[in-house]
Amino acid sequence: MKVLTKTYYVCEICGRTSTVQDRIKACQESHKLLEDPATVVEPQYARGEPYPTAIKVIFGDGPVRSYGLRWEVKK
Repeated sequence: MKVLTKTYYVCEICGRTSTVQDRIKACQESHKLLEDPATVVEPQYARGEPYPTAIKVIFGDGPVRSYGLRWEVKK
């Protein structure tokens, strides 16, 4: 029986794995991070809600993404 050892590289941002290091480097570089000073985050609130129900993210290079509340945990 032969024992093999494989090395996997993992994108620290999304968790993608590959045995090819360059693929993971490219993956990490492709993500747009919120730390970019040109990125604007606009919270959107519903009446009577203390926390945002949606968040609009405007990236410095143009694209806009909106993320909204789809479900809620009752206490």
